[in-house]
Amino acid sequence: ALSFGHLPVLFVPAGPMPSGLPNKEKAAVRQRYAEGKASREELLEAEAKSYHGPGT
Repeated sequence: ALSFGHLPVLFVPAGPMPSGLPNKEKAAVRQRYAEGKASREELLEAEAKSYHGPGT
């Protein structure tokens, strides 16, 4: 039986992904949440927007 399988594979990126929420805005929402000035829903919405795009 085959003890070591090797498949020649090359992963190629699909190109640049659009950036999500800028770090400054995300940090501001986190700071407001820590101070009690932003709701959990606002925090989760900001976190979800920080992902670049589908597949990340």
